[in-house]
Amino acid sequence: MIHSMTRQKLTSLVAVIVVVGLSIACLLIPIDVESMGNEGYLGVFVITLVTTGALVLPVPYLAVIARAATILDPVTVAIVAGIAAAIGELAGYVLGRSGRQLVPDNRWVKMTQAWMSHHGFATVTVAAFIPNPAFDAVGAMAGALGYAPWRFCLACFVGKTAKFLIVAFTAIGIVSH
Repeated sequence: MIHSMTRQKLTSLVAVIVVVGLSIACLLIPIDVESMGNEGYLGVFVITLVTTGALVLPVPYLAVIARAATILDPVTVAIVAGIAAAIGELAGYVLGRSGRQLVPDNRWVKMTQAWMSHHGFATVTVAAFIPNPAFDAVGAMAGALGYAPWRFCLACFVGKTAKFLIVAFTAIGIVSH
Protein backbone atom coordinates (compact mmCIF):
# COMPACT_ATOMS: atom_id res chain seq x y z
CA MET A 1 0.00 0.00 0.00
CA ILE A 2 2.72 2.48 0.95
CA HIS A 3 4.76 1.48 -2.09
CA SER A 4 1.83 2.13 -4.47
CA MET A 5 1.16 5.54 -2.85
CA THR A 6 4.81 6.47 -3.24
CA ARG A 7 4.73 5.34 -6.87
CA GLN A 8 1.58 7.42 -7.52
CA LYS A 9 3.15 10.50 -5.96
CA LEU A 10 6.34 9.98 -7.96
CA THR A 11 4.36 9.53 -11.17
CA SER A 12 2.41 12.71 -10.42
CA LEU A 13 5.59 14.63 -9.73
CA VAL A 14 7.26 13.41 -12.94
CA ALA A 15 4.19 14.35 -15.01
CA VAL A 16 4.12 17.83 -13.51
CA ILE A 17 7.87 18.30 -14.05
CA VAL A 18 7.67 17.16 -17.70
CA VAL A 19 4.72 19.39 -18.60
CA VAL A 20 6.03 22.43 -16.73
CA GLY A 21 9.54 21.81 -18.13
CA LEU A 22 8.17 21.65 -21.68
CA SER A 23 6.25 24.86 -21.11
CA ILE A 24 9.29 26.68 -19.69
CA ALA A 25 11.56 25.37 -22.45
CA CYS A 26 9.13 26.60 -25.09
CA LEU A 27 9.06 30.04 -23.52
CA LEU A 28 12.86 30.26 -23.23
CA ILE A 29 13.87 28.62 -26.51
CA PRO A 30 12.84 30.81 -29.43
CA ILE A 31 10.65 29.06 -31.98
CA ASP A 32 11.08 30.44 -35.46
CA VAL A 33 7.46 30.22 -36.56
CA GLU A 34 8.30 31.59 -40.00
CA SER A 35 10.81 28.86 -40.84
CA MET A 36 8.66 26.13 -39.26
CA GLY A 37 5.72 27.31 -41.36
CA ASN A 38 7.90 26.93 -44.46
CA GLU A 39 8.58 23.27 -43.62
CA GLY A 40 5.17 22.21 -44.92
CA TYR A 41 3.17 19.54 -43.18
CA LEU A 42 6.04 18.67 -40.85
CA GLY A 43 6.24 22.30 -39.71
CA VAL A 44 2.49 22.40 -39.11
CA PHE A 45 2.72 19.15 -37.13
CA VAL A 46 5.66 20.24 -34.97
CA ILE A 47 4.30 23.74 -34.21
CA THR A 48 0.87 22.36 -33.34
CA LEU A 49 2.28 19.51 -31.24
CA VAL A 50 4.59 21.77 -29.23
CA THR A 51 2.05 24.54 -28.68
CA THR A 52 -0.73 22.21 -27.59
CA GLY A 53 1.63 20.11 -25.46
CA ALA A 54 2.88 23.06 -23.45
CA LEU A 55 0.50 24.52 -20.88
CA VAL A 56 1.26 28.15 -21.64
CA LEU A 57 2.86 29.05 -24.93
CA PRO A 58 2.39 32.34 -26.76
CA VAL A 59 2.89 30.97 -30.29
CA PRO A 60 0.21 31.80 -32.86
CA TYR A 61 -0.18 28.27 -34.20
CA LEU A 62 -3.55 29.08 -35.79
CA ALA A 63 -1.72 31.66 -37.93
CA VAL A 64 0.76 28.96 -39.02
CA ILE A 65 -2.14 26.68 -39.96
CA ALA A 66 -3.83 29.51 -41.89
CA ARG A 67 -0.64 30.35 -43.75
CA ALA A 68 0.17 26.75 -44.54
CA ALA A 69 -3.38 26.22 -45.86
CA THR A 70 -2.80 28.89 -48.50
CA ILE A 71 0.22 26.99 -49.81
CA LEU A 72 -0.61 23.34 -49.10
CA ASP A 73 -3.79 21.27 -49.30
CA PRO A 74 -6.04 22.83 -46.62
CA VAL A 75 -7.78 19.56 -45.69
CA THR A 76 -4.47 17.77 -45.20
CA VAL A 77 -3.14 20.72 -43.18
CA ALA A 78 -6.19 20.54 -40.90
CA ILE A 79 -5.88 16.76 -40.48
CA VAL A 80 -2.14 16.91 -39.75
CA ALA A 81 -2.69 19.72 -37.24
CA GLY A 82 -5.63 17.81 -35.72
CA ILE A 83 -3.48 14.72 -35.16
CA ALA A 84 -0.70 16.81 -33.61
CA ALA A 85 -3.16 18.67 -31.38
CA ALA A 86 -4.77 15.43 -30.16
CA ILE A 87 -1.34 14.11 -29.19
CA GLY A 88 -0.22 17.42 -27.68
CA GLU A 89 -3.36 17.81 -25.58
CA LEU A 90 -2.49 14.54 -23.84
CA ALA A 91 -0.12 16.60 -21.65
CA GLY A 92 -3.03 18.10 -19.72
CA TYR A 93 -4.81 14.74 -19.66
CA VAL A 94 -1.74 12.98 -18.24
CA LEU A 95 -1.33 15.71 -15.66
CA GLY A 96 -4.91 15.16 -14.52
CA ARG A 97 -4.59 11.39 -14.63
CA SER A 98 -1.42 11.39 -12.55
CA GLY A 99 -3.04 13.67 -9.98
CA ARG A 100 -6.24 11.64 -9.84
CA GLN A 101 -5.75 10.78 -6.17
CA LEU A 102 -5.87 14.51 -5.42
CA VAL A 103 -9.45 14.78 -6.71
CA PRO A 104 -11.82 14.81 -3.74
CA ASP A 105 -14.63 12.29 -3.51
CA ASN A 106 -17.59 14.64 -3.25
CA ARG A 107 -20.97 15.15 -4.87
CA TRP A 108 -19.68 17.62 -7.50
CA VAL A 109 -16.96 15.22 -8.65
CA LYS A 110 -19.47 12.37 -8.83
CA MET A 111 -21.82 14.53 -10.92
CA THR A 112 -18.94 15.52 -13.19
CA GLN A 113 -17.93 11.87 -13.58
CA ALA A 114 -21.52 10.97 -14.51
CA TRP A 115 -21.62 13.85 -16.99
CA MET A 116 -18.29 12.78 -18.54
CA SER A 117 -19.43 9.16 -18.79
CA HIS A 118 -22.62 10.19 -20.64
CA HIS A 119 -21.52 13.34 -22.48
CA GLY A 120 -17.72 13.25 -22.30
CA PHE A 121 -17.11 12.93 -26.02
CA ALA A 122 -19.35 15.88 -26.88
CA THR A 123 -17.93 17.95 -24.01
CA VAL A 124 -14.31 17.39 -25.06
CA THR A 125 -15.14 17.86 -28.78
CA VAL A 126 -16.93 21.19 -28.22
CA ALA A 127 -14.23 22.43 -25.83
CA ALA A 128 -11.55 21.47 -28.39
CA PHE A 129 -13.44 23.29 -31.16
CA ILE A 130 -13.82 26.56 -29.27
CA PRO A 131 -10.60 28.59 -29.27
CA ASN A 132 -9.86 28.92 -25.58
CA PRO A 133 -6.74 28.86 -23.46
CA ALA A 134 -8.50 26.83 -20.75
CA PHE A 135 -8.69 23.59 -22.73
CA ASP A 136 -5.85 22.14 -20.62
CA ALA A 137 -8.27 22.22 -17.69
CA VAL A 138 -10.73 20.09 -19.67
CA GLY A 139 -7.95 17.62 -20.42
CA ALA A 140 -6.83 17.55 -16.80
CA MET A 141 -10.37 16.95 -15.60
CA ALA A 142 -10.90 14.19 -18.18
CA GLY A 143 -7.70 12.52 -17.00
CA ALA A 144 -8.52 12.95 -13.32
CA LEU A 145 -11.97 11.47 -13.83
CA GLY A 146 -10.57 8.46 -15.68
CA TYR A 147 -12.10 9.26 -19.07
CA ALA A 148 -10.68 6.82 -21.62
CA PRO A 149 -7.52 8.27 -23.21
CA TRP A 150 -8.42 7.02 -26.70
CA ARG A 151 -11.82 8.74 -26.46
CA PHE A 152 -10.16 11.91 -25.23
CA CYS A 153 -7.74 11.88 -28.18
CA LEU A 154 -10.49 11.12 -30.70
CA ALA A 155 -12.72 13.89 -29.33
CA CYS A 156 -9.75 16.31 -29.41
CA PHE A 157 -8.99 15.30 -32.98
CA VAL A 158 -12.60 15.84 -34.11
CA GLY A 159 -12.99 19.23 -32.39
CA LYS A 160 -9.55 20.59 -33.26
CA THR A 161 -9.69 19.37 -36.87
CA ALA A 162 -13.09 21.02 -37.39
CA LYS A 163 -11.66 24.27 -36.02
CA PHE A 164 -8.56 23.96 -38.20
CA LEU A 165 -10.70 23.32 -41.29
CA ILE A 166 -12.54 26.58 -40.66
CA VAL A 167 -9.24 28.41 -40.14
CA ALA A 168 -7.76 26.87 -43.32
CA PHE A 169 -10.73 27.63 -45.56
CA THR A 170 -11.11 31.12 -44.11
CA ALA A 171 -7.45 31.79 -44.91
CA ILE A 172 -7.96 30.59 -48.48
CA GLY A 173 -11.01 32.84 -48.85
CA ILE A 174 -9.11 35.86 -47.54
CA VAL A 175 -6.10 35.24 -49.79
CA SER A 176 -8.16 34.63 -52.92
CA HIS A 177 -9.99 37.95 -52.62
